[in-house]
Amino acid sequence: MLPFLLYLSTMPHPRLSSSFLPQARTRPDALMLQIGTGAFLRGFVGDILAESNASSGTDLGIVAIASTRSRRVGWLQAQEGLYTVQVEGMRDGRPQRHFRINAVTQQAFAAGEDWAEVLALAQRPEVMGVVSNTTEVGIRYEAEDLFGRAPATYPGKLTALLYARFQALAGDPDKGWVILPCELLENNGDQLRACVQQHVLAHGLPLSFRRWLDHACIFANTLVDRIVTGTPAAEVLSATEASLGYSDSLLTVTEPYALWAIEGDDRLRARLPFAAHPSVVISPDIEPYRERKLRILNGSHTFMVGLGYLCGLDTVRDCTEDPAMGRFLTRLMEEEIVPSLPANVPGGLVFARDVMARFQNPFLAHRLLDISLQYTSKMRMRNATTFGRYAETFGSAPLAMSLGFAAFLAFVRPEVHSDGKWLGQRGDTPYELRDDQASAWAKRWQSFSDANPSPWVRAILADTSLWGRDLSTLPGLVEQVGADLSLILTQGARAALQARLG
Repeated sequence: MLPFLLYLSTMPHPRLSSSFLPQARTRPDALMLQIGTGAFLRGFVGDILAESNASSGTDLGIVAIASTRSRRVGWLQAQEGLYTVQVEGMRDGRPQRHFRINAVTQQAFAAGEDWAEVLALAQRPEVMGVVSNTTEVGIRYEAEDLFGRAPATYPGKLTALLYARFQALAGDPDKGWVILPCELLENNGDQLRACVQQHVLAHGLPLSFRRWLDHACIFANTLVDRIVTGTPAAEVLSATEASLGYSDSLLTVTEPYALWAIEGDDRLRARLPFAAHPSVVISPDIEPYRERKLRILNGSHTFMVGLGYLCGLDTVRDCTEDPAMGRFLTRLMEEEIVPSLPANVPGGLVFARDVMARFQNPFLAHRLLDISLQYTSKMRMRNATTFGRYAETFGSAPLAMSLGFAAFLAFVRPEVHSDGKWLGQRGDTPYELRDDQASAWAKRWQSFSDANPSPWVRAILADTSLWGRDLSTLPGLVEQVGADLSLILTQGARAALQARLG
């Protein structure tokens, strides 16, 4: 705890607190539990709820819950739940930047250390639901005890919280929760509900609780779309804090654009006080929104990371400003991903060009290494299906996607194991592989042969546990990825990019 206290004592400006608000805070009428304290939830969910409070007269608050005690929890507590949202981007062809203090977060807890308090929160009648962002690997079932210490997984925690609420409020049918997972998973609400149901069955919880879950609670499928880059680099943050007149360890930078598509009907709409917010869409079918965003924006992000970083670039904007990477992104989105979209997804080309404009935002410095978090699962969730669709449409291997996949393989090649972390290498610079598959990639790379990479590439593409399907059967993909990977490893990513796409 000493380094955190030392940091507080040496800040050059007073820390953000309620004294900087234009008026006193009031106790909110309704609360959402927020599982996670990261930048995306602050810059997306927190911002939408704050705007709803300001424009529509709603009175919503958030209680943020992290898995364990962290610096973010400490900062939220020290700043009374306050943080600054810095909105930067282009509007009507002109750059805009503005700041607002977000005051929706009322409290912050660490589930591991504060589980009794979190359970007590779940029993309060004014808590209307839960939002979460635990990454694509966060929604999974693992057998675990729900009734001792805090469960390790998010579905385990949620089951325990729901059961505590059910018991405390005597199964009141009007006190169920609306559960809004923001994880980038297809049918994320359905998947989360299935995990909770597994826990209910595994622990033999009563039939009355199962019926309450089915009839009083809504597990909604959602899609979220906003580029949130989080806290800027230290020197940029310091200059911003000087202009604001206070220090904010949680300052969150985001673009103006936001879309929160929530699958549901009028019953759901009536239970969401922020449903009238212009960024919120409630529809009986969000699949077209999900496909368009997942494949074009998130998919291109994932293909971009390894190639851009190994080419010596550090941010998404760097990639758009680099002529060769710019051509790569244009071909990737407009000639490979968009033609592979299902027929029921409208406006793909327009959306792709809008995405490129968002990537070119002169204010946002979205770091490629940040996007590389859980790189393997992102590649599967966002792009494995697109490979198959492209093959069905064109009968050949896509040039840009193949190159991006080869660069992904080169990026996840661990070079060093230090202090329990696997590190890749870009020139003389190490970078951490923040991927649950990092150790597995270290083992896979041990069997790689520079002289004959094709069998290794074939085995990787054929691994259904990685991709959910056998990608090695797609026409020309093994050969194209193998050739690209050899070129990257022998001549470098920049040379491979120039050779393939000029």
